[in-house]
Amino acid sequence: MTVIFVFSAQPATESSALSGRATGFLAKLLGGELAQQLQWLEFIVRKTAHFSEYGLLGVLAGGLLLAYGHPPRRQWIALAGCAAYAVSDELHQAFVPGRSPGLRDVCIDSAGACAGILLVTAAVLMWRRLHARR
Repeated sequence: MTVIFVFSAQPATESSALSGRATGFLAKLLGGELAQQLQWLEFIVRKTAHFSEYGLLGVLAGGLLLAYGHPPRRQWIALAGCAAYAVSDELHQAFVPGRSPGLRDVCIDSAGACAGILLVTAAVLMWRRLHARR
């Protein structure tokens, strides 16, 4: 959560510079005529970062619930917490120079959290099944 907060606290110029470096790296890696598509590629990089950050948060939140004995059907609690944090994160950005909150980002963040929660839940259920047979 701290990492997400720190990234959200970056002014637009710093945030753009960071995603610009990642985009430049990908453009070099992929090669070809990407100059025309850099803006599109930067958009993909930024949204993938949102999804990934919250995916990791979902893995941690979902894993925590499972570790403390909550049944998998209660994973909606982890998703609700992650979604609430996504909303608060976007509201936080309203106070950062050059940044603005966005409903699309809340949806992407929540989808990432959901993917992380599903991933950790599936992994734990598979692990439990494998060890129950022994």
